[in-house]
Amino acid sequence: MPSHDSFSARHMLLQAAYTDDSIKHASIALGALDKTAETIADFGKLSLDNAPEEVSANEHHRFALEEYTKAVASMRAGSTAKDIRTTLLSILLIFCFEAWNGNIEVAARQVRNGVKIIQEWKSTFKDAEKTPEAMSPAPHILEHDLILIFSRLVTQLGHMSDPTKESRPGDT
Repeated sequence: MPSHDSFSARHMLLQAAYTDDSIKHASIALGALDKTAETIADFGKLSLDNAPEEVSANEHHRFALEEYTKAVASMRAGSTAKDIRTTLLSILLIFCFEAWNGNIEVAARQVRNGVKIIQEWKSTFKDAEKTPEAMSPAPHILEHDLILIFSRLVTQLGHMSDPTKESRPGDT
């Protein structure tokens, strides 16, 4: 997480993974990506063909993709609305996976969606405008740290954006 002690985020994810299959599978996928990174120096050599010189890394990467597919399928099949905390954790995991795989536009869209959800949620609280931007008006529902993570991610995205690229209507 950007400039953030991720202990609380890890704790939130472990708690959520216990009750939510999509978070469990997405977390496993990120673990497999981490294992991939440990076993390969040049990501350009990754292949789903299992090239002999990078078999271990390819196996971890393939497993990561399989787990991510399960996570996304579980998110789509969710029959009940998720609470805001679980929704934001899911978005955060999607962001991490997509960014790791170089899908920066998809990752950035996830951050913007998360910030939008947080803003809409905050607007439902009386006197929410008195709460600092990176703080939760109801930390018993949504922890300060999760809001802070999205606040920092959106700031970093602002610094990474290409000033020559025009935004298109409907970009979120």
